[in-house]
Amino acid sequence: MPYTGDQVISNPHEQWRFVCEAIKGECERTYESWFTEVELEKIDENKAILAAPTLLKRDWINNKYDQMIRRLWQDVN
Repeated sequence: MPYTGDQVISNPHEQWRFVCEAIKGECERTYESWFTEVELEKIDENKAILAAPTLLKRDWINNKYDQMIRRLWQDVN
């Protein structure tokens, strides 16, 4: 179910799930190629720390999708 702004989501892993659904909705092919193995590792000082399986994926996502992830994360928080 996509995030509509009406839900109150306190579980960070649920928040990440909604962010992933939004990413998939905005760019499905990119999501399938780059985001399927990315996980929420932890929340540190109100920042979501993500874990990617390779440095290549980490760097590529960080360089190309950092702003989008930040925007979507803020939307669910």
